[in-house]
Amino acid sequence: MHPHNMVVECHVSNCKHNYDNYCQAEKIEVITETGRMTNCSDDTYCSSFIPKDS
Repeated sequence: MHPHNMVVECHVSNCKHNYDNYCQAEKIEVITETGRMTNCSDDTYCSSFIPKDS
């Protein structure tokens, strides 16, 4: 079962899903740059990002 009331902060001001520094995306996907396991958050990114102008 997936939590449906999870609060996700977002500080990417130009993301379409950012509303007052909170993510309002229906689905959030975080992946690694290589597609493999990592031990460092610097190697990950939010692939759900959509620029506000899109």
